[in-house]
Amino acid sequence: METRLFTTEQVKNFFEKLSKQKREVQEIYKGYDKNNPDYVLCGREMFVRRTINKWLKGKCLILYKVSEQTDLQYKQYILISNIDFGLGWDDYITINYFDYSKPTDIWNTIKINHNDALNLEGEWSKNSDLHHELLKMSYLNIPEKEYVFKRFDWSKYPKHKVKREKALKMIETTISFKCKTLYEAYKAKQNSEFSNEIYDLIEVKNI
Repeated sequence: METRLFTTEQVKNFFEKLSKQKREVQEIYKGYDKNNPDYVLCGREMFVRRTINKWLKGKCLILYKVSEQTDLQYKQYILISNIDFGLGWDDYITINYFDYSKPTDIWNTIKINHNDALNLEGEWSKNSDLHHELLKMSYLNIPEKEYVFKRFDWSKYPKHKVKREKALKMIETTISFKCKTLYEAYKAKQNSEFSNEIYDLIEVKNI
């Protein structure tokens, strides 16, 4: 079965038509981008937006990649966010995509020219179930615990003369945060309105 995403004829036709479009900005395309109404597109930008971006935006696919370090082939599950013409000297397009194996990397970009497009291998996804399953596996889906910290309530520090050790005992208490990890607990500690009163972690309880 053919593993290339596009045929030679598809790639040839697209880039030939792209090369015939003007690079200069054209006032007739001003306002086409609703998010940037003052931006004026060139003919090639408009061509990409009206064709390949319109056809492939929002599509899921499994891209066959090769590791530069190990030469190992692997699958990359992605969603095409949008496609634009690359504003450079060469005729290339920029593909913005979401990588389901890296949920924290919202914006990923690759540049594709004629030869790159010919060599793209993978498969178009008929549904995105596998993509979303992979995303679920990436989430930190573990139960919360109660992280208990030592706290000194300085507002209750005795005004009359008392030995410091005894005074600290009088104002010593605890404060706890329900979090999944120690990292989250220390972030909660840092963001707490009592952050300057919170000290050592003394206990972690299962909830």
